[in-house]
Amino acid sequence: MNFKSYLLVSLASMALVNVSCKKDDKDENKYAKTDPRIETVMVRGVTTTFIVNEVEHLIFNYDSLPYGTDITSKVISFYGYDAAPSIQVFKNGAWVDFPNNGADSTKLDLTNLKIRTLSVDGSNSYEYTLDVRVHKFDASAFNWTAASSLPVVGDVASSRSVYVAGNIHYFYTNTLGESYVLSSADGEKWTSTALSGTFNWSSLTALNSKCALIGEDGILLLDPANGFTSETVANDANLKDLLFFYGNKYWAVSDDALYATASLDSSFEKVADLPVGFPTGKLSSLVSLTGTKTQIGYIYGNDGRKASLWAVDEYGNLLQITTTDKGNLPVLNGAALVSVSGEIGLVGGTSVDGSLCSTYYSSSNSGLSWSDNWHKSLPEAIGSVSNIGAFSVSNSKLVLVGGDNAKGPSLSVWNAVLKGAK
Repeated sequence: MNFKSYLLVSLASMALVNVSCKKDDKDENKYAKTDPRIETVMVRGVTTTFIVNEVEHLIFNYDSLPYGTDITSKVISFYGYDAAPSIQVFKNGAWVDFPNNGADSTKLDLTNLKIRTLSVDGSNSYEYTLDVRVHKFDASAFNWTAASSLPVVGDVASSRSVYVAGNIHYFYTNTLGESYVLSSADGEKWTSTALSGTFNWSSLTALNSKCALIGEDGILLLDPANGFTSETVANDANLKDLLFFYGNKYWAVSDDALYATASLDSSFEKVADLPVGFPTGKLSSLVSLTGTKTQIGYIYGNDGRKASLWAVDEYGNLLQITTTDKGNLPVLNGAALVSVSGEIGLVGGTSVDGSLCSTYYSSSNSGLSWSDNWHKSLPEAIGSVSNIGAFSVSNSKLVLVGGDNAKGPSLSVWNAVLKGAK
């Protein structure tokens, strides 16, 4: 084939391609104008993907929404394939036009909503049923069961509980000045041990295998493994709060500094000055995972008007995670800091106006932001309580011990197990 013949064949081929493309474009435009099908559905505030089943004319969400999600007033938007079909919804026994503009004024009850679409050229229509699926089972809530009532002697004047080496210990002094400790592995059966002396248990903390509190003569150490024999070590640093055992060190704070020691037989040494904004009131502390592998020490407290949450690493670096202003962190006194199923939480406490709290606040992003987790709020049988002992005995179970309610010291012990736990 000479060049002239080749050129003529090539031009003819290009002409066929151009004709074909123009025909396809025309068909696509026609298809878009006559096709009323819905391709995508979006509901404001909902992140799940919606599936459009063209066979059954059904639209449903791929993942069920959390238990308790209100779908009676939501902003919903519908999108067609290549053009925007007209939308109607079935309300009060009739089809009515729906503006489909994502405005608040277009909120709908999505419960079994009927939708009718009309193609751009008006030649075709299609009907769908919207099935928004919501969990009927609250997997994020606790199953609450009463475990026992603390078998105390007399009337409790001061008390606090700690969790050490797989056992719960409830220390108390009664109004007669007698002191005891109740111990249990499961919160159901308790043994009692008499202690010598009268104590203010408000500073009691679990430090590795020991129970420790700050007394007038120093730091009192009680050893559960040896019949709660006690010894007193010096408080040369004038510590006000004992925190936790973390990174093979014992940690504590004074009014102005963070301290640590590798052995309770040695003096606490200053690690760092407390930064500006560190809470001045009584602290709640916890060692928990952040992410999948890394543990960190959490410290929660307030200055009477604003709460803050801090992290400390094994080297003593202090970092403010969030505050009331930044992360909606509640301002509470006597709240227990806990960790359950990858979330940290605050249980009970007293608000700034002096009212007791039954709310369970939680954070699912390592303490950055907080919300009222109504799924886990204390049930009416427990009520509002402060200074409660709340212990994560497993990844999905808390044991709640004692505390103070409106009538005074509570003697109740409760198990709280996540409903969704295997």
